[in-house]
Amino acid sequence: MSNNSVLILQTLLGKEITNSPSAVSNWLRPIFTLVEKGHIIAEYTVRQEMTNAAGKLHGGIIACIIDDLMGTTVFTLDRDFFMSTINLSIDYLFGGQLGDVVLAHCEITREGKNIVNVTCKLYNKATQKLIAHGTSNLVTTSTPKIM
Repeated sequence: MSNNSVLILQTLLGKEITNSPSAVSNWLRPIFTLVEKGHIIAEYTVRQEMTNAAGKLHGGIIACIIDDLMGTTVFTLDRDFFMSTINLSIDYLFGGQLGDVVLAHCEITREGKNIVNVTCKLYNKATQKLIAHGTSNLVTTSTPKIM
């Protein structure tokens, strides 16, 4: 049985995302390097508008990357309805800076009937240092999926 959501996302492998239904994804500009059911790896280049006053990757942007990719990873489960974040916990472990490429490894930890638990780790691509580790639970909404 084919998974339409995975097939859709796999057509985007290696391409910068700029035409997503999600305006946040378009702003973040991920490049998917792996898409499987329940598992996505994406790259993000740290741009000026993603940094704080100290020139480091802003913690809010880290949270945005993690939360957005978690939602996309849940999309690979090919459910009939959207899911919404009900909590998000992030440990900030190392900084990123302008020009860095960060890798986000996101995977489903547990898929329940109404709640899905997801984990995402963000690494500096060049040094492989762990920048942040996030976990979240997402709950099924009443909004039908559009794709």
